[in-house]
Amino acid sequence: MLRRNTFCMIILKNTYYLMRHGESEANEKRIIISSPLTGISRYGLTEKGRDDVLKRARTITTQIHLDRVFSSDFLRALETATLVAAECHIQEIHTSALLRERAFGSLEGGDDSAYQRVWELDAIDPDHHEYGVESCREVAKRVLEFISGCENDYSGSSVLIVAHGDVLQILYCAVHGIPVRLHRTVPHIEKAEIRPLIAPSM
Repeated sequence: MLRRNTFCMIILKNTYYLMRHGESEANEKRIIISSPLTGISRYGLTEKGRDDVLKRARTITTQIHLDRVFSSDFLRALETATLVAAECHIQEIHTSALLRERAFGSLEGGDDSAYQRVWELDAIDPDHHEYGVESCREVAKRVLEFISGCENDYSGSSVLIVAHGDVLQILYCAVHGIPVRLHRTVPHIEKAEIRPLIAPSM
């Protein structure tokens, strides 16, 4: 089935759900962890994060059917995806580097209050690389490449995408034709939240 709504600029053959990972050790410590050298092997979910993910997963299984689960290969996202997949009786989780956390350059390991400075610059220029960060437009390019791959490989599937805040906000904007520099103006995806990429037609 082709899926779109009035505001969506892309017609999709699959149904996609976005899920931000649960609370991680990096969230708890309020530090930025965006490098694969650290994020893939460390800073997984906290106990609260696991509990929140399980609660959400148990609720969602009564509301939607999932066929496939894709995840960032960062530990916090993969642990989230693993918990959801188990609740949904999905045997295989696919990981993709295209879903990794946005790279935050020289802010790596620093206080997460620095996100706000980056977001303010995003709103002015979606191509900026201040502090060595990955630009909004670069993030959009790779997440749309991921969606394109799914569209080439599957049709009529219900797909869960487990990733990170900025990555999912930017993906949402790109699919809906919203300028990616405005990713902080769309409804914020909370930790462990699951949200349709495209809202079902009324």
